[in-house]
Amino acid sequence: MGQVAAKNAVLMVFTDSPVSLYAFRRTSVTAERAERRNERGALADVVVVEGVRSTIPKYVNQRDQGRAAYTDFSTQGLRAKREELEAEIAQVKSAYQRVKAGGGQGELLGDKGPQHVLKFADFLDDAEDLRAVFDERFADPRETHNERFIWDYWHVPGQYTLIRSPAQLYFPEEQYQKLEDALLTFGQEVLGCRSLTQIWLSYYVDGCKQELHADVPHGPWAFVLSLTNWDSRQFEGGETMILQSHVLDFWRTFDAEQGLEVNDLVQFIPPEFNQMVVFDPRFPHGVRRVEGTRDPLQARLVLHGWFTEPAPFFTGGLDAESAAASLDDVLDRTYDELDKKAGAALGTLTARMDISGSTGEVTAVQLLTDTLLAHPSESDAEQVRAEILDCIFSELSKARFPVVEEDSYITIPFTFQ
Repeated sequence: MGQVAAKNAVLMVFTDSPVSLYAFRRTSVTAERAERRNERGALADVVVVEGVRSTIPKYVNQRDQGRAAYTDFSTQGLRAKREELEAEIAQVKSAYQRVKAGGGQGELLGDKGPQHVLKFADFLDDAEDLRAVFDERFADPRETHNERFIWDYWHVPGQYTLIRSPAQLYFPEEQYQKLEDALLTFGQEVLGCRSLTQIWLSYYVDGCKQELHADVPHGPWAFVLSLTNWDSRQFEGGETMILQSHVLDFWRTFDAEQGLEVNDLVQFIPPEFNQMVVFDPRFPHGVRRVEGTRDPLQARLVLHGWFTEPAPFFTGGLDAESAAASLDDVLDRTYDELDKKAGAALGTLTARMDISGSTGEVTAVQLLTDTLLAHPSESDAEQVRAEILDCIFSELSKARFPVVEEDSYITIPFTFQ
């Protein structure tokens, strides 16, 4: 990064990633720069990453009605690129920086809005091996063995039709354990969930489907991990269907001049091979009816379940015991502030604190997941979200932990009900 980035706040926006990453960085502000901030706004770097992209220094005004106002570039040579770059970062709905009075510290808070669906390609290292187990056991339709008789034909008229089996019973123990470990690690480090429900393996042939439904209270996140040979499929349908958020608040955004069709109302996600889809199960969702094949080898094949038990997760030099006193202190303060906003929002936020081993200070607070929605009774949804995010970021950034030999990372979920 450039010279500006070394001393100032950084907002990182990964445009190809479904996961928002908002970074807070400590900054020392000289009197000269503090004066310039007051005149022109907070100096910051905005990095838009599509593989590799250069750092663009620019001025960012204080938050204005929940939206960032970009007023000027820091060098004359970049002015010509302003229009192009602002289009690329239009996805950032709000960003602001506060300089604490007398503290010489800055805090950057970005908000892209809630994201209820996260998608990850090439999720498992051994997805091909899991698929091979299924293919081998269905290779000869005339062969009879125990593994052919552990499937449940689940049919609820008008709602569910599919063939399913507990993954733990279906796969060899070593392969299942690797699968479970990968899911648990992901759940802890990214979602802040320390447990899983039973993992199901299901296949969908002609006529199989799931009509729209909501999973409450299974867990804060549902997942679908595909083992489907999607590119060579011989059927139609099979996409995961998730109702779009604006449909659940239909009249607030209703446009009497705009017609709507199914793709405007429902998000369809193809189950591409080794793709992990994680979503908010409160949203009505289902599986589009499969039409065509009756061959299990050509079916829609997925692993699915729910992540449960949100709880802090530790990696690095600090463990739960050594961090307990400091973490309890910062969470008590945070919860006291959030209690003032009780009932104003619904959903889950997952934040991660990056902690320096040599100083015990928080060097970054990153928002990993965000399904937070203002309660329908709230008139200003953006303001509700901004206040909650501000509270979490500002309180977590104040934490101080014991000095240890290596840096640490603590993932913390916040659930609003």
